[in-house]
Amino acid sequence: MNLSSLKSIKEFIIKTCIISGTLLGTLALTPSTSAKDQAMYTELGLDKDGDSFVTTTGVMTEKANVSSRLGVSVMHNSEFEYSTYVGINGGVRLYTHNDFTPFVGIGAFTGYHSSDHYLADDDDIDNDNDGSVDEDNEYETEHNYIIGVYPEIGLRYKINRNASISASAQYHVTNQGAEHNFLTYNLGCKFSF
Repeated sequence: MNLSSLKSIKEFIIKTCIISGTLLGTLALTPSTSAKDQAMYTELGLDKDGDSFVTTTGVMTEKANVSSRLGVSVMHNSEFEYSTYVGINGGVRLYTHNDFTPFVGIGAFTGYHSSDHYLADDDDIDNDNDGSVDEDNEYETEHNYIIGVYPEIGLRYKINRNASISASAQYHVTNQGAEHNFLTYNLGCKFSF
């Protein structure tokens, strides 16, 4: 691992901490007085061509007309330089106070991808930190991160006090460039614990 890889990992960790801290702060600030306000959720989103998807499983806090969520997520887009990232996804949704209700929301995703090793035996760098530079069959691993935000609109149907389902659309804007932004259509469910 060379110095540029360490800088890239450090940059990713800092940005992940900033986004995660913001999302955790949002969860902490959402008023909650009952265990019924806490829930597990899972969601899957696909684009119209099936080239991109986002899937997330995590925790949700719901109170009155606001829900906050934070989960582990996988984002895939075949148009990205590195197509699949694993990371943290979270956001906030605003609802009306009905069992069947529209909602609007905003969310963020930060993810990491460690690409395949590539041969680095002629780059004048000690890539494997063993004290030898450019030895035969020396490899380097590229570390990549993605950061994205998305507005969303959707519908939620509350089945009962403990369960609901949702359908939404999210427009993902990432640091991969405007030509790689994408729209997903999502289905989700949540269960209180």
